[in-house]
Amino acid sequence: MTSPIRKSKQKTIAYVSPRIAMLAVVPALLIITMLSIFPALVNVAMSMTNYDGAFSRIEFVFLENYVNFFKIYGNYTIPSLLTTFKYMALVVIPIQVLAFGAALLVNQKVRGRNFFRSLFFLPTILGIAVVSTSWKLMFDPIDGPFAKLLERFGESSAFLGSESALVYVSIIALWAGFGYSMVIYVAGLAGIDRELYEAAEIDGANKWQIFKSLTLPLMWPVITICLWISLNGTIHMADYIIFTTKGQFGTKTFAYYIYESVIENQVSQGQSAATSIYFTIFVTVIMLLFNRFVKSKEVY
Repeated sequence: MTSPIRKSKQKTIAYVSPRIAMLAVVPALLIITMLSIFPALVNVAMSMTNYDGAFSRIEFVFLENYVNFFKIYGNYTIPSLLTTFKYMALVVIPIQVLAFGAALLVNQKVRGRNFFRSLFFLPTILGIAVVSTSWKLMFDPIDGPFAKLLERFGESSAFLGSESALVYVSIIALWAGFGYSMVIYVAGLAGIDRELYEAAEIDGANKWQIFKSLTLPLMWPVITICLWISLNGTIHMADYIIFTTKGQFGTKTFAYYIYESVIENQVSQGQSAATSIYFTIFVTVIMLLFNRFVKSKEVY
């Protein structure tokens, strides 16, 4: 006699038709197409024309705008790229060190940690114009608080008007941006099982050994994400330079250089589109090199 078949108590997933699944994806694809792919294709097409934004006749010039970029701006492209790399060195790694240190600090079970979390994150939600104007007042070489402090030691500085202006712009970027990465690091630290730390302490590991052999390896995926976001944002950053130095005193990065060539030099829309394509290639190369470096350092 055969035993009766028992019904499984496990919930089964209802079968979804591939057509219905494809239809569910259509709205997202349409949004991506309208907001990303279509504008990018239009930009590429525009870069091969002499379109100047007016209702004039549009002519196809193929690669003429790409060649003109080096003829018109070739002498300034390499210096702006070097300035960009300097700016990246001053911001990307220091901002992660500062953010990670702040995350470790506010992750401790101490009174007032929520207050400090909010305090450290506050600069991130302020507008770029507010941040830049506030720091310009602080870096005022005559009446600014830093100038008054240097006077007490018999020193003086032009700050944003000196040869070290890029350093001071980097300080502004550090102050305004480290809170964003700090929040991500706090979330990453909260996801680490406390039992791992307890086991390490039982084995006699000190705080440095725990940080080096436990916290850092487990936080590496989070660190990679924060580095990627910071690197991408730093390459594109031109706002603080626009509001503070206007590209003077050695602060003309590639992003600002493109802004200046498009806005102030009044080049055609076609030339502007070609310039943006060069910037896209530059960013893509940097991010691909970064991804390759990260993969070589992955902790398994």
